[in-house]
Amino acid sequence: MSADGGLAERLRRIVGTEVQVEAPCGGSVDELLAATTHMGIGAHPDDLEIMCTAVVERCRREEGLAFCGVVCTDGASSPRSGPYAEVTDPEMVALRREEQLAAAQLGEYSTLVMLGCASATVRDTTRTPLPEALACVIECCSPREVLTHAPFDRHATHLAVAMCTIRAVRSLPRERRPARLLGCEAWCSLDWVPSGARVAMPVYDERLAAGLLEVFDSQISAGKRYDLATVGRRRANATFSDPYSTDQHPQVTLAVDLTPTMDDDVDPVDWLLGVVDGFRSNVEEALAPWR
Repeated sequence: MSADGGLAERLRRIVGTEVQVEAPCGGSVDELLAATTHMGIGAHPDDLEIMCTAVVERCRREEGLAFCGVVCTDGASSPRSGPYAEVTDPEMVALRREEQLAAAQLGEYSTLVMLGCASATVRDTTRTPLPEALACVIECCSPREVLTHAPFDRHATHLAVAMCTIRAVRSLPRERRPARLLGCEAWCSLDWVPSGARVAMPVYDERLAAGLLEVFDSQISAGKRYDLATVGRRRANATFSDPYSTDQHPQVTLAVDLTPTMDDDVDPVDWLLGVVDGFRSNVEEALAPWR
């Protein structure tokens, strides 16, 4: 395992935290960052494993693909009970970093960037340094595809990370922006998103999918069964995707295609509200014969 000095130092100056940039499976961080093809940007430790498993699996399987995981917050404010009830915030931060690194090793992430921001800092819409930090990482890695939270997420920090990611991408020159930007399920389901904006990402390696989530014992044993809930949602997506055919995949993660929000001529909020309007139009059309 090796840590990058250049990118980490630049990020420390932006966010003012103890940033870590790692190569979980070893190698030159600089070379591995440059080889990035897919990037996941999650709010907390374990969000990447909820959102990006299909892409992680693909990057492990296909030659020439490399996954960079970015975790924005330190995870200090996670709920805790049971064996973790008396764990202090600093202890939880250290524990969740260890768990995230273990997940990255299991998933064979090419690189892992942990920004260590406080959740309140990320959610500060006028002062957050996150868009600048994310722009720095994206520009350094030049991924062809970026995955983050869906902007319809009910978790305020997830929503903030999604919007900061959109701002970060839009701040870059057009030629440095990824080809595709996706917003994935976490504290929301996306089966309602109209088909033209919805992306289905099949998960085939169920053992890997389960293992990536089981690493985060600080959440599971503390009373948040993300392992069961995430797999349950993915299996439901696979089964309920089409009422007229048998299941095509064991698990499916859904995302909203945010690529249009990267266009300088598009207002991201207006575009997102347009997706909601599209859902309303679909419902109105289905109900029209019953008026």
